[in-house]
Amino acid sequence: MRLYEFDDSADPGHEYAVRIKLALDNLIGRSASKGQAANYNWAFLNQLPELKGLKLDQSTFAKIYDKYPMVKGLVRNFDPSGVNLKVPGVSQEKEEPGSDIDKSKEKVNQAAASAAPKQLAKAAI
Repeated sequence: MRLYEFDDSADPGHEYAVRIKLALDNLIGRSASKGQAANYNWAFLNQLPELKGLKLDQSTFAKIYDKYPMVKGLVRNFDPSGVNLKVPGVSQEKEEPGSDIDKSKEKVNQAAASAAPKQLAKAAI
């Protein structure tokens, strides 16, 4: 038998998978502590110290994702723009941009609508 048949670490892709797993674990931990989803583009991932020397893109990542379950278990999905990671306790639904602003405006309008008749009644007295 050959060494690589006993030890996965003899596979050069295994080292890359371990480095990617370490980087993704760190990003998931950071996102979980902030209570937010973890969506990262390829340019950001390529700047991480753990991934120095790797040039990740969708096709390179797909090969590692398909071969190594340790990476697959951390990823919700990926596409040409980047990676969406699984963050425990955080909703993975993407909110529409501006939805918080719309909700705030709606609350202000509701408060104004309920206060207006009271103010008009006081003014009429």
